[in-house]
Amino acid sequence: MRLENSAHFLIAHQRKSITEIALDSGFASPSTFARAFKTYFGVSADELRNFSPAEKFKFRQSVSAKKNASVKFFVKGDHTKYSGQHLK
Repeated sequence: MRLENSAHFLIAHQRKSITEIALDSGFASPSTFARAFKTYFGVSADELRNFSPAEKFKFRQSVSAKKNASVKFFVKGDHTKYSGQHLK
């Protein structure tokens, strides 16, 4: 759950550093976060940040499918049609 929440923050809060998000998400260090994130999602946090909007949308869908649960993501900018939707 912490990794999924951190993925949300990486997408929604572009001005926050990855280190801030890692520590705010309860990880002991940025390196622990980086390893766990890459292992869980198959991409690094930095790679996720550099995804196109379409790739981010597909990523959100895959996270929801992986856990078979509703994961609420918020997006900013021109992608308001996805804002606040539950993706399954």
